[in-house]
Amino acid sequence: MLCLARAAVAAEDAAPITAEAEIAGLLRDHTIYGVYLGDGDPWIEYYAVDGRSAFAVNGCVYRGKWWVAAGRACFAYPELEGGRPSCFTVARRGEALEFSMEAYGGLLPTARTERIAEGNPEHLQLDVGACLGM
Repeated sequence: MLCLARAAVAAEDAAPITAEAEIAGLLRDHTIYGVYLGDGDPWIEYYAVDGRSAFAVNGCVYRGKWWVAAGRACFAYPELEGGRPSCFTVARRGEALEFSMEAYGGLLPTARTERIAEGNPEHLQLDVGACLGM
C-alpha cells in the first residue's frame, strides 16, 4: 500500500494535459513506444487518424480503437480486458508522456513513453484479429 501511495504522490509532479485537442494531437497518426511502470515490460501502440489503433505487447498485436473523452485518452481492445474501455490521464514528465489511472483517491502512473514517432513506422496492422505474432 505504501508503494501505491508513493506512486500517487509521484503523479503530482507530472504536468497534466487536459485539453482534449492537445491529447488527440499527441496521439493521432503517431506510434508510442512505452513501458509499463510496474514491471518494465515494453509496448508499442499506433493511433490511426480514423480512431483505430494497434497495440503490440508480449509478441502479439491487437486491434482496437482510441478516443479522447473528459480530458483523458481512452482505448478499447476486443481481445483484451473483455473489450472494456480503459481511460488514462495524460501528463508530461520531462520529455515523456505518463499515463495514469485513477486509484486510491489519486492518480496511479501505469505507463510512460520512451519515444514517440510520427506515422506507423512499425507497420502495425489495424485489422487483425486476436494475437497476430510480431
